[in-house]
Amino acid sequence: MLVALKRVFLSYGFAIWLWAFVFARVPLAVVQEFSGHDSRPFILINIISFALAFVVALDRGFKPLFIFKYRPSLLVVCSFLSFWLIYFFRMGFDSFIEPVNFIVSPFDLSKSFIISTLIPSLCMPWILSIRFSVDSLVICSALGNISILTGIIAFFNKAMAMGFNVTEVRFGFADLNPIPAGHSSAALVIFGVILLFYANKKISFFGSRFIYLNSVLSIFIGLWGVRLSQTRSASIALLPLVIFSFYLLWKQTRYRWLLAGVASLLFASALPIKRNFSDGLLFQDDNMTERLKKFTATWEWICSHPFFGGGFNLQYLLHSLPNTIRPYWYPHNLLLDVLGIGGLFLLTPLLVFVLSIVRLIWVKLSISRADDPLFLVFVFLWIQSILLSCFSGHMTLLPGFWVGGLMILFTCSRESAVVRD
Repeated sequence: MLVALKRVFLSYGFAIWLWAFVFARVPLAVVQEFSGHDSRPFILINIISFALAFVVALDRGFKPLFIFKYRPSLLVVCSFLSFWLIYFFRMGFDSFIEPVNFIVSPFDLSKSFIISTLIPSLCMPWILSIRFSVDSLVICSALGNISILTGIIAFFNKAMAMGFNVTEVRFGFADLNPIPAGHSSAALVIFGVILLFYANKKISFFGSRFIYLNSVLSIFIGLWGVRLSQTRSASIALLPLVIFSFYLLWKQTRYRWLLAGVASLLFASALPIKRNFSDGLLFQDDNMTERLKKFTATWEWICSHPFFGGGFNLQYLLHSLPNTIRPYWYPHNLLLDVLGIGGLFLLTPLLVFVLSIVRLIWVKLSISRADDPLFLVFVFLWIQSILLSCFSGHMTLLPGFWVGGLMILFTCSRESAVVRD
């Protein structure tokens, strides 16, 4: 019995973990909205991460750590560790040596990093040593369909019950900002498009008809969610996927199911939504004006402290900006956040981390010629997280960027390292 449970856990555990990492925040926010129970997506991810790592460790011990024999792993991991060591050294300096006014305390920033990034990263070697396959993508995509559709239905129910016009409110809940809701929806589109192109390759346990249907639903539901969230960064994050799709279409096509996918796209895009790229709203609405004010203020701060940054005084500077609608304490841009706090000194390991991952992607795609749908999903999810980091979030709460990059690294390294069962 225990052996059977272990086999099931190892067979489908990664799909559940990936679903929790990408989509779980939507149904958890719905549960909180209607039941009052706290929405804790990071707690769920961490529980699943610990459980998977524990089960795999019982079976393989420390063998998954052999992936560090893969030379690029050391460069990426060292740059990751160097970045956070510098960050926390600066935090300690600003806390105890020359204290500054923190708007968000060092404890809260440290907690955000630990629960969103550190724990999944530490468990990653064991999680990605599981023999996952395209079946994991299919299962995760199907669960994503249910999750995002549940969120959309709850959103319509909430909006109409309160007498709102759905064209004037955005897809989100009390514990789910429209931006992460839009990006979870965009991630579902990524799953759908990649599976749609590779469903005919007979590399999955599921039948091709089921995968085609599931993929078209993912494209439609995901685009619908992006549209309802009215999130520009989520729409922009899909542009690399569109370009890649045209590249694949140049080589091959499956007309009937492709037509269904395009029809889903057009139908979802035709839904009437107020905030749009047209009507002069792209650079004239309040949110964009707020972003530009904070970008400008942060850049002036960077010019005054280019090499070592100005530290966490940046929080107080942004929080006290006059004539702003909301008192944010971070610039909503990872690059500006890094330069503002640590200057070029902190930027260096970040660039090493990013460029090392980009090189791994280039080498992998050059060798396999984009024949691995699982790897492609990881790549596009990471690209999406990079674009998200340009418009939203702060560096301790961008798990898609940090953990997504490590997923690419460990996926490449496990193919090159000698790991024996």
